Amino acid sequence: MKRRANDDKGPVPLTRLGPGGIAGLMAERREPAFRAKQVADWVYKRFARSFDEMTNLPAALRADLAREFRVHGVRVAARAVDPDGTAKLALQLADGEVVECVAIPEPSRLTACLSTQAGCGTRCVFCASGLGGLVRNLEPGEIVDQYLEIGAEVGGPTHVVFMGVGEPLANYANFMEAVRTLNDPAAAGLGARRMTVSTAGPPERIRRLAGEGIQVNLAVSLHAPTDELRARLVPGAKGVRVSELVAAARYYTETTGRRVTFEYVAVKGLNTSSALAKGLAVLLGHMRHHLNVIPLNPVKGLPYERPEEGELEAFAGELRRAGVHFTLREPRGSSIGAACGQLRHEHRSAKGQARG
Repeated sequence: MKRRANDDKGPVPLTRLGPGGIAGLMAERREPAFRAKQVADWVYKRFARSFDEMTNLPAALRADLAREFRVHGVRVAARAVDPDGTAKLALQLADGEVVECVAIPEPSRLTACLSTQAGCGTRCVFCASGLGGLVRNLEPGEIVDQYLEIGAEVGGPTHVVFMGVGEPLANYANFMEAVRTLNDPAAAGLGARRMTVSTAGPPERIRRLAGEGIQVNLAVSLHAPTDELRARLVPGAKGVRVSELVAAARYYTETTGRRVTFEYVAVKGLNTSSALAKGLAVLLGHMRHHLNVIPLNPVKGLPYERPEEGELEAFAGELRRAGVHFTLREPRGSSIGAACGQLRHEHRSAKGQARG
């Protein structure tokens, strides 16, 4: 069931205000204009968690702010780190709901994978995100808070992917506000081309995104080239025709000049046949694209498995022969349940058992 975030009766998070609100806050207190920049830099660039860390602010101002505000609107409820360096955080929100974010280190970058909803209504059958359904949309500050917590825990992210729990375009206004905050030089100052949004649709929201004038990268959760199979794998997107989804992606490419990526989670025995590979070639062959084939990261309690190596190799070979531009990805963080929604699901289950 959907519900709104509970109004927090405690101190207000600065991340709820955003950089403009911080500037207004300093003006109300008759502080010089440079104070707003100092505070925003501590929040968005230096990843401070408390006012005590903001050492270039007068002590009286820090104490005054701490009486009414706090820096972030979340707290870390659980952590897990994989030997490959992938780190996952479960974050508790003001209303007690839990979301998760992931830090993915690579030699030349640190990617923050952020959630946009608590729970998910898309309900991909192989994903833990939809277990328990959609609870509520995240507010813009709650989305940005995940980026900041990764910064405080691991280091400043160089890239952001909105590929965590939830469907970003189903929380469109809040998602876009978070994108603009992260992009704002007065806040995180992260380039739009360093951000990627992953979506299962609907097509009209993809077209709307194309007109926003901010060149984020688009990744479309495809998972099947036929309507029947995609409806089976992505029940929440039932009624969205694959041809309409691909047409919207083509429109995004033509409007923004950005190449679209299609995501294809490979599930043992379900979507890796030769016929489906040929279907993908027909579907994507007339547009600028790249296909990411991602072997399933198994989820405890779900009956779906990662394909065997021979099955993956045969599928990749058929794609290659058909002329599909693709990369066979390797899932990260398998030892810590880093597939989408797993840590959140485990944390909520553990809390439920404790209450029982």
